[in-house]
Amino acid sequence: MRGHDAADVVIQEVVIAPGGHTGWHSHSGPALVVVQSGALTLYEADDRRCQGTTHGAGTSFLDHGYGNVHIGRNEGTLNVVLWVTYLDVPIGGGVRIDVADPKIAACNF
Repeated sequence: MRGHDAADVVIQEVVIAPGGHTGWHSHSGPALVVVQSGALTLYEADDRRCQGTTHGAGTSFLDHGYGNVHIGRNEGTLNVVLWVTYLDVPIGGGVRIDVADPKIAACNF
């Protein structure tokens, strides 16, 4: 948490079509992600080998936030449906912070 500042908790359904992605981004705090259907492949900006981790339906994972830059991609043939709970969201603020493409050479997307 950011200390004693007031913060919101936001729950959002995210749907990503086949071939779609979230764009490179971060969050102001942790985000708990539950994969309802499909499979999301998550790539971290600090992984110069660009080896994604795939999270399938019925799984969950924690994005630690606080500057952790990443992109989620739907590399499958079904819609990815995620339920995301964002913690430590500034009051009146957004749930994501867009980040420029880090241009990782090993990522060919």
